[in-house]
Formats: sequence, C-alpha cells, structure tokens
Amino acid sequence: MNFVSSAIGSDHAMAHFQNTPPVLLDDVEVERLRVGSLGPVDFVESVYRIDGEPADWLSRVVASTTPFSPAAGVVGLLQHAHGDVVETVQLVATGDGTSLSYVRTLQERYFRPELESHFRSPLARAGSLVGQFTVAGFPAEAARTASKAAGFADALGLHANLGDGWFVTLLVPATRVIAEPRSLRSRWSRLSHHLGAGLRLRRRLLASETHPDMVFTPQGAIVHVSAAWAGSAAPRRVSDASQAVAVARGPMRYDAPDDALSIWRGLIDGRWSLADRVEPDGQRFIVAYPNEPDLVRPALITAREAVVARHAADGAALKEIAYALGVSIATVQGALGRAMRKLRVTTRAELARVVHATRLTSPGDDIVQVPLVGSEAAFAGLAPGLREVAELAAAGHSVAAIAQLRGTSESTVTHQLSTVYTRLGVSSKAELAARVGGAPARDA
Repeated sequence: MNFVSSAIGSDHAMAHFQNTPPVLLDDVEVERLRVGSLGPVDFVESVYRIDGEPADWLSRVVASTTPFSPAAGVVGLLQHAHGDVVETVQLVATGDGTSLSYVRTLQERYFRPELESHFRSPLARAGSLVGQFTVAGFPAEAARTASKAAGFADALGLHANLGDGWFVTLLVPATRVIAEPRSLRSRWSRLSHHLGAGLRLRRRLLASETHPDMVFTPQGAIVHVSAAWAGSAAPRRVSDASQAVAVARGPMRYDAPDDALSIWRGLIDGRWSLADRVEPDGQRFIVAYPNEPDLVRPALITAREAVVARHAADGAALKEIAYALGVSIATVQGALGRAMRKLRVTTRAELARVVHATRLTSPGDDIVQVPLVGSEAAFAGLAPGLREVAELAAAGHSVAAIAQLRGTSESTVTHQLSTVYTRLGVSSKAELAARVGGAPARDA
C-alpha cells in the first residue's frame, strides 16, 4: 500500500503529490459502483484491458474496484521511485473526496521510512491497514488514529510492485476495522498479483517491449504463433488455458467468483498474459503476450528462480507463488530449492536477508556468500532423493506435503524419513532443522 511513498524522501515528492490533480470518475461510473455487482473477475478483466489512452488503465481499474461506501470511494495511485524520491504519476479517485484527505493525512502525519518500506518492498501485498501496521511491528492504534483523523476506521489496500521502480496501489477506506478471513485474504492476494501483471503488460505495450506470441479465436482455435514457438506444444497449452479462462469469465464469475478467480491465474506457464483484441470489423481475438517478471539478478540465478526467490523472501507461500506464476507447486518448489542452493542459504529467514540485501537488482554482482553450514553440508552424505526429503522435512513440510511435491506416496516418504533419521542420528524434524541452522519454516 504505497500511498505513503510520496511523503518519504523529499519535499519535491510531497509537493508533486499535492499538486497532482485527482481524476474523479463521472456519475455513471460511480452509480455502477453503487450497485455493488462487480466481482473479482470484473476486476481482473479491467487490469488486462489494453485499449485506450495510457491514463485510462488506472481509471478503469479503480472503476472496477467496489468500494465499501460509494461516498468514500476508492483511490488509485500509480507511482515511480527514483532513488529516495517517489513521484506520484497518476492519482484517480471515486467518491466525495474524503478518501483523498485520508491518503494525505496518512502521508503527512503517520508514516516513517521503516513502515513505508514494509508496504513498498513486496512484489504484491494485500490486507487491511490496521493489520499491516501490526505485521510491520507498529501499534495498531497508530493506524486507527490515522484513519479516525480522516473519518474512517481502516482501509483495504492492494499493492503491486514491478521491481523496477514502478508500483500501483488501490486504497479502499472503510468505516469499520476490516476482518481478514482466510478466504478474503486469498482473494485479495490474487487480485494484487493480477494488478501487477496488468500494469507490467500495459507498460511493456506502451514501450513496444512486448509483441504477441500467439493469437486465438474465442473458441480456442490457433490463428497465429510466433516463430519462437512454432512447432512446440506451448500454443495448445495456452489455448487450453484461454478456454479455461473463458469459463471463468462466464456465469461462474457470478455463481462461484472465487472458483473463477482460481482458474484465471496470474500468468500462464510463468510466461504469458491474455488480453482481448477487438478488430475494427468487430471480431474478437485472444492474444497471448510474453509478460514474465524480469527482475535484474546475479548472473547465476535464472529469471524464474529470481522471481520465485523474491516472492518467497516476501513471505509468500508456495501455493500463492504458484498462482502468481501460473505453474505447479512442484515447479515453484524446484525453482526455490535451486535459488537457495545458489545463494547458499537454507532457511526462509536467510533467504529474506540475502534477497533484500541484494534486492536481486544488480546484474553481474557476486553472489552473497553464506558459509556452507546449511543443508548441502548437513545432508551431503545422503543420496539425492533422501537429501530432498530431508530438506523438505527440515523446512517444515508434512509427510503429506512432501509426498505431493515429490509425486510419491505418504508411506514412501515415511520410510525415507526413517532412513534419513537413522543415517543422521536424529529423531525429529526439529533436529533436522537444527542440523541446517534454523527452525522449520512452514508454508501456508
């Protein structure tokens, strides 16, 4: 929720924020919001709209975000960081303007650099303002005081960071503290990942940095495939994914919105985003654009490993990362394991320290070296299969989870763990974790 950024770093940034004229959506759009019929699929459709002027993207996304109160509305901020200076490039708001006062109150009175960093750093973050204050180690009362000063009790924030200085935030003020049941946290997280993918696609198209790899009819027939993918199995996989998305965009969006959202994942195969293209004669096509995250990274880390490691360092669970990239949990687990081995770390805590120290943004830099006291040394005498089971168990995975990740039965994993314990002279996962220098880190 990076609405705090313009207040941090320089007077110029704050002056720019204050002088940026807000765009208030017209009465027709606000009335559409008032009906409250918009759901998560409507939101996702809006982030992948690629037509219109550059400023239209954020306006449409804000219009597709249902407010808790039509009067309070929604605020959207598109921002860009230049070193310590954060510039608000675009500000869009619905409602009667009180939400704008809320944002400025937060900026001017309550935020400090360390709290700002908590909101700005992750690739995706979603949740209530009060809850995020608490997660960041600040008293929840500070968030309540900030909200009360503007006439609210809390706010929902959806935030996406592209990793290249660009980020977008949606703020939805509320008159009551927002509860965060697991189902809603999952929905908000998924919407934040789509928000980032949509902004990344929009910016790349404006800069002519991406071109269609594949084009399909709404029924899934392949119309065009770029030379890079001709003759491969990828077009059929992407076509199948486009048909699954078509189902999600149908009646399911109203009958089972969260099921529909689970089908429409953040990317396809970690690489492509789908967007509609309507020709002048009215024909509609589905276009697959390359849109994978491209974090600058040390030379030995692949693009997939870098983005998985960054998400993991941000605290994302394997399931969330798999959704964001549109790949399997096993694929995420494999990429994370390789990244951790290359970075010479063995726990999520060590990974976060190394990733946030290097920020995976310095190409060619030497890999930060952590002494080899982790899983590679602790389990060096085990066969590869047993070593993987030991690493997963030390990371806190259950027998069932390990079986799922490795594609084996639970009885096989139980037998393998017994062998590991015997050979290493330990009797529990806690002792395994101690061997690699940290407590088990569980994935939600």
